[in-house]
Amino acid sequence: MKMEMDAVNFYSNKLALNPEMPRYNHCMAAILSNNGQDIEAEKFYRQALTFAPQNAMIKNDFALHLANHGRKSDAIHEFKKNLLNVQDNAVLYKNYAAVLAKSGRYREALDAATRARHLNPSDPMNHRNIAKLQYVLGISNNFWSMFSFP
Repeated sequence: MKMEMDAVNFYSNKLALNPEMPRYNHCMAAILSNNGQDIEAEKFYRQALTFAPQNAMIKNDFALHLANHGRKSDAIHEFKKNLLNVQDNAVLYKNYAAVLAKSGRYREALDAATRARHLNPSDPMNHRNIAKLQYVLGISNNFWSMFSFP
């Protein structure tokens, strides 16, 4: 807990000097999110995105924050919005697929996971996610046989 407070104090001091620095807002948001301070974290995520609206990492982390705090439909909306502008980010697609799957939207999750694998075929998680989704959808009877690596 002391380390989190030290980090909060550090970034509070940085933000007092430069409130428009996206990195500081993003870091503060992540710390607050990890400590269950959802409303404050969201404020800092939104502020970071105000100053860096095209930053895919901030967009990804904000959508995951929403999903991890029980707001899956808001997270899906954020991922969709982000993917309109950033269509070549495998991490965004992989995390979007995970949130869709946790929401029971398996067919859409499979499409997103397939896109993630297309963008980053060397990531074994992309292959695993596709295999799991195909198994859940009944496309394959054997989960482990679905792994195909390039």
